[in-house]
Order: sequence, then structure tokens, then C-alpha cells
Amino acid sequence: MDETIEQFEDRKRDHLEIALRFENQAEGLAGFDRIVLEHEALPEFNFKDISIQTEILGKKLKAPLFVSSMTAGHSQGLELNTLLAKTCEERGWMMGIGSQRRELTDTIAGQEWKKIRRFAPNVTLMGNLGIAQVVETPTERVERLVESLEATAMIVHLNALQECIQPEGTPNFKNSCESLE
Repeated sequence: MDETIEQFEDRKRDHLEIALRFENQAEGLAGFDRIVLEHEALPEFNFKDISIQTEILGKKLKAPLFVSSMTAGHSQGLELNTLLAKTCEERGWMMGIGSQRRELTDTIAGQEWKKIRRFAPNVTLMGNLGIAQVVETPTERVERLVESLEATAMIVHLNALQECIQPEGTPNFKNSCESLE
């Protein structure tokens, strides 16, 4: 296996392992412990009349919730992302995928999302690419990533420090604003 692909897969696997460690879990339910709900024993409305449906980027969602960009391209990615995509589709949430950086050089990398689409054909997906890749990639190639994923939009992650310190990082951010435009 190519060393770059190995590094990529190891890094993505590490993302999951680090995120799942007990010491990295949010304490106090991510701030929800500071919310006080006032009890109302006799509300003056019909709960069936309450809707949290919304429209975002031309997509109708059952709820304004978003499962943030998830990792892919390693042995656990397909199973995890299929479960998340199916859940998002059932609940009417949006889902962001992990960086499509690898798809720029490895045509097989995008196949994982095609498999996931079979299980969740109507999930609203957001593509994802780092600003360093946007700087170096012609717009037409980025558009192909969006099209192959059938993405509603593209997330561009701004992670200069990470790109500078990771061994396989791409720390070129010159013309970032122009590239985004």
C-alpha cells in the first residue's frame, strides 16, 4: 500500500479512537446542564401544532440538526458513516462528510459515499474540503466532488495549524480568499 494512503488511513482511524476516549467526552452534556426547563403543567397549546421543520439550502428538513463532518476512507468508516447517514435520513437531518481530499488523487476513495448513498439515498449531504486543497484545486474538480457526492453544499474547513503540523499536511494558504471566491 502506498505510504501516503497508509498515513491517511492511520490518521482517520486515530480521529475516531481519540474522539471515543472517555477523557475526551463532553462533561455536563455539553452545557445542557446549565439549561433550566420551567415546568408547565397546563400548557395552552396542542403539541401536534409544533413543528421544527425548516428549509436550508433549498432542502426541507424535519429538524434543524446537523451531524458534523465524519471521517471516511478506513476500515471502520463505511459502517459508521452508513449508520449515521441512515439515521440522518430517517430523522431529516443534514450530514457533513469528512474531507474529500483523498478523492482528488484516489478515484476509489469516493466509492465509499456511493455505497452509503445506496442505504440512504435521500440524506442531505454536505461535501468537505480543506482550504489548502481549494487553493490548489481547479474549481471544476471541486465541482466534480460535489456532483459525485450529490452534495447540497461544500464545507471548506479552515485548519491552518493542523495542516502545518501534521506530517502529510499541505500548508499553502496563499490566495485563500480568492480561491473561495
